[in-house]
Amino acid sequence: MRSAGSQAGFTLIELLVVIVIIAVLAGMLLPAVGLVRDAARSASCQSRQRQVGMMFARHLADNQSIYPGIGAGYPSLWYQTISEETSATGESLVFMCSEDPNPPTAIPWSGAPTNTAYRDGYISIGYNVQGLGGSGWVGFAGSGSPSPYAKPAPAAAVRKPAMTVLAGDVINPTASYAAKGYGYHQLAANAWPAAYPRHAGRRSCNILWADLHVSAIRSSTAGNSTSLYDVTMLGLHNRDNALDTMWDRK
Repeated sequence: MRSAGSQAGFTLIELLVVIVIIAVLAGMLLPAVGLVRDAARSASCQSRQRQVGMMFARHLADNQSIYPGIGAGYPSLWYQTISEETSATGESLVFMCSEDPNPPTAIPWSGAPTNTAYRDGYISIGYNVQGLGGSGWVGFAGSGSPSPYAKPAPAAAVRKPAMTVLAGDVINPTASYAAKGYGYHQLAANAWPAAYPRHAGRRSCNILWADLHVSAIRSSTAGNSTSLYDVTMLGLHNRDNALDTMWDRK
């Protein structure tokens, strides 16, 4: 019988059991915590893309419902046009994906004129310039000659906005800095700069559609852009089959 002044304690075996239980629970919880963090970062990216969509809407309202142009006679960086900002502060940060490990003021490559990502086009979101921005060519699907894709698209030309890519997660796979997460401000179809699955273990790519909703497109292989251009996902830009492209004007 214990005396009144004695205190009950744990035996060594009991302590070891508790430690093992805690270790098992921690091992079970850590992957779940990682998934929650991934989901939060993806949600943050989608939120930023929705804000970009609102900027596109504002631009259309102020410019006779014409999408921002790219190329000769137009500003070279569409995102500076729709945000009306050329610095790397304020709302310009919206164009940087929450899972891009580089800040917008980082140096993406030694030849950059101003040595900053935001001022030189190296951001995390690309724009469908071939289909909507006026940088298309005669060989574009159903374009004919002269090509209507040589000029920015009027919103009325996008007959299926919910199925037409406006912008999305992008990366330039041909450059040495691509592994760090940088893309380029243009978004091409099955070419560089390519739509890139940077979320959910590099399997999910966020896309802003022309009707301004945002959705995640899942790649079959981690970090693989090619599978995103499957007919059931994004399709290619140079096919006349309407079921096989979500890049051009319908």
